[in-house]
Amino acid sequence: MNYKFLAMTLIVALTLSLSGYGQKTIQTEPKKIDYLGEGLGWMDIPSTEHTAEYLAKVGGVAGDPLAITSENVKGNWTLELRDLQNRPVGKISLELFQIGTVVYGSGSTTDGLIATADGAIVDHTINLDVVTVPRIALYQLKKLELSGNTAGGSFIAYSPVGYMEGNVYAEKDVPRTLS
Repeated sequence: MNYKFLAMTLIVALTLSLSGYGQKTIQTEPKKIDYLGEGLGWMDIPSTEHTAEYLAKVGGVAGDPLAITSENVKGNWTLELRDLQNRPVGKISLELFQIGTVVYGSGSTTDGLIATADGAIVDHTINLDVVTVPRIALYQLKKLELSGNTAGGSFIAYSPVGYMEGNVYAEKDVPRTLS
């Protein structure tokens, strides 16, 4: 009876050790793919420590309504979009509002589409996403350098048929006063 017990214990121990060994050799951590490119994939997005840094690098920074900034983008703006060959793409007129560094607004395009805007001021630049309806398109305006009543930078436009890159030139409509 002792041999039977010893044999059973040996079989169980051997089975457990083999199955444990098999799991160790099969379980390997998959290689992380850098979907973001430019070496940004090392940032762990769920980590609160790196989220702001990541967003700043990819241009999707959310504004802070309590932040103080010297920039004032409130008002009516006209944005002229040009492709990379400097050909006109279109114009968007927006009324922008600002609370702290949060920027939002609405307007229209020269071809009659409704446009909405959402973005943030970062240092002396503005990142702005503009969506048009009913013909859906997303215009991501990246790092527009603010200089008084003008701004300039680049954009990427996305639509159901593809995307386009180019430059944007913006000018704030300044009310004229009689002196």
